[in-house]
Amino acid sequence: MRPRAVVALLFVSAWALAPTAALAQAANTAYASDNPGGPASPNSIDVKVDVTAQVGTVCSVISGGTAGGAGTFGDSVNLDNVGAAGGKIVNANGTVRTDLNTSTSAAASVAQTYQINCTGTNDAITLKATPLATAIAAPTGYANTVNYTAEADFAVTGGTSPVKLTDSSDSTTHNGLLGSGVKLANAAGDILIKAYAFNTSPNPGNVLVAGAYQGVITVTITAGT
Repeated sequence: MRPRAVVALLFVSAWALAPTAALAQAANTAYASDNPGGPASPNSIDVKVDVTAQVGTVCSVISGGTAGGAGTFGDSVNLDNVGAAGGKIVNANGTVRTDLNTSTSAAASVAQTYQINCTGTNDAITLKATPLATAIAAPTGYANTVNYTAEADFAVTGGTSPVKLTDSSDSTTHNGLLGSGVKLANAAGDILIKAYAFNTSPNPGNVLVAGAYQGVITVTITAGT
């Protein structure tokens, strides 16, 4: 019972020493109870809830190609079935087929399209192409390697489109950036990979030795910030 007594004593003492303040407190309590618009009781209260999220820098394949290992996908193109009817990459005399040799960027022998979406800006891009080659030895007057020009075109928004990289199938990596404030276009076929001008330079008249030939074009896109 002693704690209650102390409380009562303090309460009475407050009224005794400051009756005006006590009356003001009672008035404010009345405003709060019936909410007539008193100064201590607003008619409305805003309750705000902040909702946040974070989108990471990622790239995703939307269409085209076949999934490979982690972060990879692609296609396989058989040049025997590209262009001139009858197939094979050689003319009747064994040299690189004429339509493959004279193909250009505007009329490429190989033109593969894909859609890749990236959340970043100013994505980093690379292109590397290896020549078509076979392990069969080539004596004088023959060739076991076919060179070509590889090209990667990137359709973009926020800059001049397309952004291009080219490679003379020299097995070196060519690097670039889409550009400040530039993103990949969110559209079908925003990535176009080409191969053209197949040749046995510096000896265009060389005959290709029989064998299985293979080369690889690799395009890498790394999402920017």
